[in-house]
Amino acid sequence: MHNKKSKKSFSDNRLFRFIFPVFLLMIAALFLSHLPFLKADPDTMVSLNTRGAWTDEGLYTAQLRDYINHGHLKLYNNNGFIVTPGFQLLLLPFFYLFGTDIVVGRLFTLLFTIAVLMLFARDRSLRLPALFYLMLAGFQYHYFQFCHYSMGEMSAINMLLLSLFSLVKFEESGRAGKKHIWLFLAAFFSFLSWAIKIQFAYVVVLVPASLLLKALIGGLGTSVSRKQVFGYFGISVLFTFGLAFLYLLVWYLPHREFFNYILNYETADRFKKTIPDLIGVYRFNFRHLIWVKELWPVIILALLLLIAAILSFVSKKNRKGVSLAMLFAVLWLAVEQHKIAMVYLPTRYFLSLIAAAGMVAAFAATNLFHERKLLIAWILPLIASVFVWNTIQVYNSWQRRTFDIKAVKEYLEKSDIQKDQPVLGIWAYTLASGSEAPTLGIRYNYLNDKNPIQAYKPRLVISEFNQAESDSAWARQGIDLTALSDSVKRFKVWRYDLDFYWIRQK
Repeated sequence: MHNKKSKKSFSDNRLFRFIFPVFLLMIAALFLSHLPFLKADPDTMVSLNTRGAWTDEGLYTAQLRDYINHGHLKLYNNNGFIVTPGFQLLLLPFFYLFGTDIVVGRLFTLLFTIAVLMLFARDRSLRLPALFYLMLAGFQYHYFQFCHYSMGEMSAINMLLLSLFSLVKFEESGRAGKKHIWLFLAAFFSFLSWAIKIQFAYVVVLVPASLLLKALIGGLGTSVSRKQVFGYFGISVLFTFGLAFLYLLVWYLPHREFFNYILNYETADRFKKTIPDLIGVYRFNFRHLIWVKELWPVIILALLLLIAAILSFVSKKNRKGVSLAMLFAVLWLAVEQHKIAMVYLPTRYFLSLIAAAGMVAAFAATNLFHERKLLIAWILPLIASVFVWNTIQVYNSWQRRTFDIKAVKEYLEKSDIQKDQPVLGIWAYTLASGSEAPTLGIRYNYLNDKNPIQAYKPRLVISEFNQAESDSAWARQGIDLTALSDSVKRFKVWRYDLDFYWIRQK
């Protein structure tokens, strides 16, 4: 018996020593494959029903750029610090040291994502799931694109992965003191996820719910009883509510009026009010946005592996073997389902669903590998096939790269615009991000729309030819931008015709 156990241990050690160099090779390939995209436009096919990263990369860092370039932080002229306060704080030292170009934010997001994957791979128990996750999610088309966008979603997802990592270390740790530290870190990283982007507030349930489900199923092996797990569940609730109360006290209450104004506008009519209508929206979004060729292989494999893992678990006599990591991943995938019922579902909203599906598949495959080794002959080719499919989609996006934003930035660099002259318009956030000029979005009955020419005295206004991006804020107030301008130049950026109005200086 001892000899068999020794042989198995030796075999596993050889396997895990082999996995790490393979993982490093793939991480290097991931990093290198992102480099050609760092100065390119957002992919033209990634957000067909919204402007997406084309405007939002600049939008969510505009206030931070103005603070660094001009020394003032105006919280109430943009929704960035309300929607993504944590993301801007993360970027602050990097923008301060390396400049406020969007490429700096893109590199930060990419390197942060790689660092989290490396942390997983350095842990022996997480090395194999990290490799599977990299193959299934890291190279998945939508997920891949947002790994090099300067936006908050990937950083929020990375914090959730760190929360999962901490929960694994909590489960593995044998000392009560260390367990409390790791449990706090699990709750803390979960908190940072929704502090980075408030839309992730629902993830507060994941750490406590994972522990509660674990307590209902059984204890943490032989070392921690079910009763003790219930105790840890209570502690996790205290940590979670304590951090939420801190956010409430430090951030929400001082800015409550503006906070509520922004969230009421951003969340209005996001969900239908009747169950049949909700189901109808869910079906539409699933068929047209989720069940697409770039994503369905990952979803199918995740569901197949999850079913196989459940059947394997049910067939065992001892059912204490299910890990907290697996419970966390399954619960994460479950809570992500609500987003598919949203009336407005841009790609960035379902990135976390892709991450959750990738984690479910990764941990399910790992569990099956350890418990049902005969299945690995089927699992590995399936994972490899999805990986190859993912890389084909990434290659296709490399072929269709465009550089429209770069052309506009070069045009503005040659203009006479000064550092203290504001540029107005939703598109200004991104297109004028390299000029160091203050940028202000204009949207009718929302932000900065009250007589903006007199209020801000801009040098330049950027607007779509039909003013759709501002809900016709200019036309509705009787403002004739052409009459106020020295000249007007039109650029084609992606599928939009943008007019650049150079406002006459008095």
